[in-house]
Amino acid sequence: MKTINSEVKIDSSLFTLKIGTTDKKNPKVVYIDGGAYISPSDATEPFSNFIENIKLEVKTDLAKMIRSKKDFGDNIMFILDIADARIERNKKSHLSFQIYLRLSNEIGSFSNVVDFYKKNYNNEITTLLANKISKNGFVLTKTKR
Repeated sequence: MKTINSEVKIDSSLFTLKIGTTDKKNPKVVYIDGGAYISPSDATEPFSNFIENIKLEVKTDLAKMIRSKKDFGDNIMFILDIADARIERNKKSHLSFQIYLRLSNEIGSFSNVVDFYKKNYNNEITTLLANKISKNGFVLTKTKR
């Protein structure tokens, strides 16, 4: 069976990041897959309320950012996953996120999509997410150590 997807690691000081598409010959939907570790610093229990705040704030601000630039269509899917029931003080918990975006223009090849993302969105998206995490009382680290 022939693989049609393509995925590339992206440099980031805040998250482990990959950008990909399910069809590298005709990339219409792009996904960004990231991960990091968080631990509560200022957040008070129950932590699930703070996690829900992060999800809502990022989704809202991400949609505003993407729509204002008009590079992608209106359908934006943002998924933030963390086992909030297992979060404890002084213990790092893995956080993962996925963002799915439909391109509004024909950018061409998958390598063009990757270059476009690096130039226009990489720092903005990761900084937005990192700021929302710290604003809601958590410390973000790229690795578990």
